[in-house]
Amino acid sequence: MVDALPYAQNVIGKSMRLTLLAMLLLGGCAALDAKIMDFQMRGLENKPAAFKDGYRAGCASGLWSAGDMHYRQTKDVVRYDNDAEYADGWEQAFKACRKSNINR
Repeated sequence: MVDALPYAQNVIGKSMRLTLLAMLLLGGCAALDAKIMDFQMRGLENKPAAFKDGYRAGCASGLWSAGDMHYRQTKDVVRYDNDAEYADGWEQAFKACRKSNINR
């Protein structure tokens, strides 16, 4: 009779290694995305919170529109229409982040 235990352990071991590799790769992408966003947000320390919120959303939208699928289109439309600081931050960031991603 053939012992199936070593075979099962080998299959499970390969699965675990592949899962770990996938987690490391995805984690690395998330860390890189955070660094890109941090880089784009530098110099905004003295801006109002609404501007920073709009900037963060606009940057993610700009990166997405330039083809970076790690981000998604993000805009709080009600806030954009009613909060000039949010809208200003969103517009500035969308243009800057879209341009920076296209030029890479």
